Amino acid sequence: MQSMYRLPLLLLVAAAIGFVGGCGGSTGPGAQKVQPVQVQPTDAMRSALESIAQSGQVGSEGLTIQENIEKLRASDASKADQLAKDYQELQATTDPAKVKAKAAEMLKKL
Repeated sequence: MQSMYRLPLLLLVAAAIGFVGGCGGSTGPGAQKVQPVQVQPTDAMRSALESIAQSGQVGSEGLTIQENIEKLRASDASKADQLAKDYQELQATTDPAKVKAKAAEMLKKL
């Protein structure tokens, strides 16, 4: 009869020890906040324009450029205005050679 209670009793003790001790409980500091890397608008545009200057096509990079021109406007409105004008010309261009040239021109302004 005693052996009948031994296994459930051992399981109960093991569960209690696991609960009190925790599973892999860390004794270090609590959760730490990780700050996301802040990418500067000009760096994001540079990456997108380099891609366009190589391919000669404006794809999804166009959205990146447009969004970052608006972000740049907060710190350097005149540069943002010039890049916005150049971006409109870039979008209107269909010839891959001209697209590459316009993207290279915009890169120099960053």
